[in-house]
Amino acid sequence: MGAENADMEAQGFYKLSWLQRIGFGVGDLAQNLIYQVIAGYAAFYYSDVYILGGDPTKSAGIASTILMTARIIDVIWDPFVGAFVDKSNMKWGKYRSYLVLGGIPLTIVSILCFWDIMKPSVVYAAITYVLLQMLYTIVNVPYGAINASMTRDTHEITVLTSVRMICANTGGFFVWTLMPLFVGLIAGEGIPLGYIFFNFVGSIPGIVFMSFVPAIKKVVGKKNMFYLFGTIAIIGYAMIYILNRMGVDVDSNWMFLANFIKR
Repeated sequence: MGAENADMEAQGFYKLSWLQRIGFGVGDLAQNLIYQVIAGYAAFYYSDVYILGGDPTKSAGIASTILMTARIIDVIWDPFVGAFVDKSNMKWGKYRSYLVLGGIPLTIVSILCFWDIMKPSVVYAAITYVLLQMLYTIVNVPYGAINASMTRDTHEITVLTSVRMICANTGGFFVWTLMPLFVGLIAGEGIPLGYIFFNFVGSIPGIVFMSFVPAIKKVVGKKNMFYLFGTIAIIGYAMIYILNRMGVDVDSNWMFLANFIKR
């Protein structure tokens, strides 16, 4: 049995320890502390706080243009980074070097992106946002490739991905629940308890459910698991559509419930 395991590991079918799995997953927790902030708050910050261009009636349009431009650049930049990482072999490891060298500037630019020192400069906002997205790619692309290099065992990859998503959702939990609480306390403007509550409830399924993904895969199979999750997503978005067609006020707790369903 030991010889068989040694032979399997020689072929790359490694069995990972929980320390290795959690260590890998924590990387996505850290990335989501940045990604979730950008995805959830950037548009609001640019249009309602930073007020791009100084005109509140045009700031939302300018913000959407910057965000769209960044996405277009990503279409070109992402495969370029992927190809470069695949062909390179840097000093601290094929993938780890990018995490070490890219993490520090990514953190710095994330701070600059929400620093209103140049308010309401459109150029400053565009440069920092686009640069942030490019740096995020430099870190995220090699990170996403690590799991395939850690083991070829499909079950181990499933467990590894589940741990990663639990950690990622934990990062989202910090962003969507603790950050509004922190900002409310610091600003002294009151704490948005309804917003925090529904985001808190919405974070729980993502953290808890992912731990059952390996077991679900064993029961329904990989293909059916895809159909199952797709069906759940369709039902969730259908419920959001129904709530909107019912004329639910976007500022009410019902819309927070819709966000919970979507997530």
